[in-house]
Amino acid sequence: MHFSNYTPSDADLAELAAYSAGLLQAYREALASMDWGFEQSDDGETRRRGARTLEALRGLQPTVDPDGAIWRAVAPAVFSAPEPYAPRGQKEPR
Repeated sequence: MHFSNYTPSDADLAELAAYSAGLLQAYREALASMDWGFEQSDDGETRRRGARTLEALRGLQPTVDPDGAIWRAVAPAVFSAPEPYAPRGQKEPR
């Protein structure tokens, strides 16, 4: 299928804007509620959940927060905004 002649409608653009705003809000909320001390927990489930959440946030960061400004405003310095992030099993771009 070829989409070179596709022009999004105003409704399509509005839907995309609403989706992007919702994604950005969810990203901000997840950063704000992140248990940044998860690695020090005695509970294995807390460590696993924290690691999964961190991986998800790092996966969203390049799309939602490309310059890392939101990340740096919320996360402790130890968790600096990632450089180009590659999810587990993928190599970072060069």
